Amino acid sequence: TAAGVAATSQTLASTLADVAVEPGRVVRLVTWVLPTAGINNWRVETFAGQELSNTNDGNSVGFAPVLQLEPVLQAQRSPPSTAIEVQLQISPALNLTGVPLVPELTLIAPPGFSFPEICGDLCSSRGETFGSTGQAVATLTSVGTTTLLDRAIRFVVVTPVRTPLVLLWVIAARGLAGQSVGWGTVAGFKVNQMRDAAVHYGGIAGAEVQVVFVFSLALGPLDDERFTIIDVLTPASVTMSCLDEDLRQISLPGARPACDQDGAGRMRLVLTETLQAARYAFGARATLPSSLSSTDLFAIMIRKLGAEAIVDAAFDLPGWPIASGLQITQPAIAWSTAAYGERSTVTVSFSIQNETSALLAFSFSLPAGFRQLVRAPGDIKSSNALLPLLRGASDWVDASDPSRLSILLEATDPVVAAGPYRFAFPVEMPETAAAVPSQN
Repeated sequence: TAAGVAATSQTLASTLADVAVEPGRVVRLVTWVLPTAGINNWRVETFAGQELSNTNDGNSVGFAPVLQLEPVLQAQRSPPSTAIEVQLQISPALNLTGVPLVPELTLIAPPGFSFPEICGDLCSSRGETFGSTGQAVATLTSVGTTTLLDRAIRFVVVTPVRTPLVLLWVIAARGLAGQSVGWGTVAGFKVNQMRDAAVHYGGIAGAEVQVVFVFSLALGPLDDERFTIIDVLTPASVTMSCLDEDLRQISLPGARPACDQDGAGRMRLVLTETLQAARYAFGARATLPSSLSSTDLFAIMIRKLGAEAIVDAAFDLPGWPIASGLQITQPAIAWSTAAYGERSTVTVSFSIQNETSALLAFSFSLPAGFRQLVRAPGDIKSSNALLPLLRGASDWVDASDPSRLSILLEATDPVVAAGPYRFAFPVEMPETAAAVPSQN
């Protein structure tokens, strides 16, 4: 056991407490050191008092410390399940002299990321993973230069469908003889889902409803690219139909899209014109199951024509909860002719197919740019006198929000009879065509 230790930057001295080092006795000394770059030999000497008793003459080879690397990793965009370009630059963490040449770098991506076989001018991948982690590995090899340090490097990686819990990238540097000369880590970028993506429908168990999908495309096509394929994934218990009148084009460009695939859990549309960087909405008919869980999710993917590469996508989109014990037909909407900025009458009609006490209100939400003009109950026309309106001359209407209108039912006697229902009320149109939202 070491009784005392004294050290400088080059010399470590240890005095043993009691017994001197004897022939055949193994002595183990553990200490902390700060490695430096380059070859190092270690001299070990023993003393009896002030006299040298033994030495290894400095012939014990030490260890080969590696560089601490500082990577900088950047991606301009990172949509899910998409091949994206990433820029990487690596520098030594310390200002050292005699930095070794690094003709090869090994990239270890975070979980879920993958590399194409040819992942850049200097990048290649053989589908290997790092040990038992399952994390994808790629190799960067210098061409026309002796080192990859302090150099801007670009490579391609395929993002996962969602951001992994661990975003750490690991980079290993190798020297001219293939030996390890440096390691570094860097926090990566998140996977960004397509903006404004959402799914809307009336959640009625077993009903045939219109499902509306909305999304915003942030990046438009370049040169001869055509973003004309829209893939929709739904829970397997949801059956989609985009045939004939089941498809609502809403704001998709061009002529009526082709219904390339539909059925349980999926739908594919092929457009006649390319999508641009803009906000879009479209709808299709769906048959809903009796229930959906929180893990039953939707997805929207935009693909490039020909290569079918995903250019943007949104996964893990939640649906609306499904109400049981309520059977309502798909609502229909009609409106009177009106110019921009003028008053129009909107009529919403639907049928309730079973007597129910599950309803406490009917609520109508208006698109951006429209305003409801209800000022008194008399401004609303209801076709069914059996509707149990909240008692009171004016209490059954909530028109406090210009973008929303609610018709309140009597909580103490909420039974709503089966039959057709129709409500008509005044609205003000947007001032200009540009003010009419694509999703309305």
